[in-house]
Amino acid sequence: MITTLKKALYYGWWLIRFVAKMSISLVLSVALRHRDEYKNLWLIMELPQEARDNGYWLYKYIIDNHPEINVRYVLSDKSPDYAKMPAKNRITKPYSWQHYISYILSTRSISTHMYGACPGRYYVKLFSVLIPNKEEVFLQHGVLANIIHTRGFSGWAVVSSSSEEEYFIDSGYTEKKFLRTGLCRFDNLSDSSKELSHKTILIMPTYRSWLGGFVQTDLRSFRADDFYKKWQSLLTNKDLNSFIEGHGYKIIFYPHRQMQQFAKYFSGSDNVEIATKDDYDVQELLKKSSLLVTDYSSVFYDFSYMKKPVLLYPFDKKRFYTDHHKSSGKLYPFGEYCQNEDMLVEQIKKSAKNNFKISKKDISRVEEFFTYTDTDNCKRNFETIRELGLK
Repeated sequence: MITTLKKALYYGWWLIRFVAKMSISLVLSVALRHRDEYKNLWLIMELPQEARDNGYWLYKYIIDNHPEINVRYVLSDKSPDYAKMPAKNRITKPYSWQHYISYILSTRSISTHMYGACPGRYYVKLFSVLIPNKEEVFLQHGVLANIIHTRGFSGWAVVSSSSEEEYFIDSGYTEKKFLRTGLCRFDNLSDSSKELSHKTILIMPTYRSWLGGFVQTDLRSFRADDFYKKWQSLLTNKDLNSFIEGHGYKIIFYPHRQMQQFAKYFSGSDNVEIATKDDYDVQELLKKSSLLVTDYSSVFYDFSYMKKPVLLYPFDKKRFYTDHHKSSGKLYPFGEYCQNEDMLVEQIKKSAKNNFKISKKDISRVEEFFTYTDTDNCKRNFETIRELGLK
C-alpha cells in the first residue's frame, strides 16, 4: 500500500512538472524557432544514461559522414558512455530546457523507444495539437520477437524483415509505416570470438515484469521465483562446470539491466563470471562469445546475424506469456529449444564439440529472415529518414 502510494505521488509530481515545463517551452520555442541551432533539427536519444544502441550508431554515422546535418543527441554527462561521444557540443542534457525546446522544434525525433526522444515519452500526446509536426522514428532496441504494446504510436518503425512487420501489426500497430532498413547497431557486429584464446559461453536472460525494474521485490520472493532457481541451478550444475573447466571455457552470466539489482545473488565456479552493464558493453559481449544461451531475449537475433549458435531455454513460458509478454504464437526462427536443464547442458556440450559452429539449417534461416545482412544499415537508415516528409 505504501509503495503504491509512493509511486502514485512520484508519477503525479513528475507529470505536473512535465506539463509545466512543456507549457513554458512551447512559449519559448516561438521566439527561438528561427535560431540556426534549431533549424531542421534531428533529435536522437536512447535512455538518459545510455549511448550504445541504434541511436548511438546512427548519431556517430551522421557526425562522421554528414556533418552538415543539424543533429543533437540527448545524454547525461554523468553517463559512462559520455566520454566516447563525438561532437560533444551537440550533446543535450536530458530533461533540460534545451531538451524540451529541441524536441518541440525538431523535424525528426529519433529514438530506440517509442516517442523516446521526447522528455515526457507518451505524455507528449497531451500537447500534440500545439507541437509542430515532425517525423517520429522508432529505431527499436532489438528486433521485435513478441507482441508489444504500441500504445497508439503513430510514427515510423524500423524493422529488419517482413516477419517483423507482422509482429508489429499483430501488436495493434495500425499505421503500418515501416522502414525496412535493418538495425543501425548491426553494422558493428563482427564475430571476434575466433580471435580469442578461450571460448566464452554467454548466458543472457531477459527480465520478468513481476521482478525487478519498477517492481519492489524482496530477496525472499526473488529467490523463490523460478527465474532465480533455474538460472542459479544451471550456473552451479556440476556436469556443466566440470565440462567448461576441463576445456578452459568461460561462462559469463549477464542478466537484463532491469534484473541486475539481483546479480550479486547469483554465483558459480571460478570459470563463471556474473556481469553487469558497468562491466561490459552488450554488443562487445555478443561479438566475443562463441555461444549464446537465452530464454526470450531478442539479442538472439544479433547473435544469429553473426551466424553463431543460439540455445533457447524458455522454462517459464506459460507465466512469461501471461504476465510479461503476449505470445505471438510463433517459434523463434533460429536456435535450438531446450526443455530442461539436462537437455540444455547436453546441447552446450554438443555445440562445443562441434567447435561452436551454427547449423546449415540456421544459416539458411538467418539469410531468409533478414532482408539485409550487410554493414550498410546506418547508411540506409540515414538516407531513408532524410527523405521522410519530402515526398
